[in-house]
Amino acid sequence: MVAPLPLFRYCSKLLERVHPRFAVISVGARNTHGHPRKEVLARLGDAHVLTYRTDLEGAITFYLDGKTVTPCLSLAGVH
Repeated sequence: MVAPLPLFRYCSKLLERVHPRFAVISVGARNTHGHPRKEVLARLGDAHVLTYRTDLEGAITFYLDGKTVTPCLSLAGVH
């Protein structure tokens, strides 16, 4: 799932209903808004969701072969 940050503040049942394996948080490397918030990361961690952040991992691509989902990280351009 692509993690819509504001939604996690208002919908605590979302993770229970969706059961995502992966979450992608798209956030700028020098954002000044404090994203992602600690409580969002904690909720994802508590739900055992593998979380990827574009500010830390750069571009994130998921490869699907019909049976598995494999994340591939690109650290190019991340400072």
